[in-house]
Amino acid sequence: MHPDDSEPERRRAVAARRATASLAQQIADLERQGEELSGSILGVETLLVKERPDDDDQPIRILPHGSGTPLRPFFVECREAGVRVWRDDFSGSIYLARGDLDDESRFSAFLQRVRMVREGTVVFLIRPDGVDTYRWAQGRTDRLYVRHAKLPVPSFGELEFML
Repeated sequence: MHPDDSEPERRRAVAARRATASLAQQIADLERQGEELSGSILGVETLLVKERPDDDDQPIRILPHGSGTPLRPFFVECREAGVRVWRDDFSGSIYLARGDLDDESRFSAFLQRVRMVREGTVVFLIRPDGVDTYRWAQGRTDRLYVRHAKLPVPSFGELEFML
């Protein structure tokens, strides 16, 4: 405000200062409430993590029929120690230890069979420790031009294929 301002200009300036002060107070209140809510959220998240059951004890259910485009899935589980190639009927599997993966003839033979199946797709089930093994297997799959997909498996629980 200036001494030369008219009475209406002074009133508007005072009203603007009051509105600014009120808004500043509302902002400070909202920031304080936001900090309180953040603290509450962190507390709830901590509680949830503590109460979460051990995932390794729970079976992991996989629906092999899918819901997208038609495909014939062939499942390959990737772990740090090697790959497990599941049979078509899921009654059993063939395990290839990581040391045996250098001799890729068995895995390549499997991939050749998948490539010959109409709509055949290798679905890699990637365990938390199996990323490097997945990269190895995916490289072989790419070289042989076999269609593939990946599905992260969040824990080490037993796989259950739901038909």
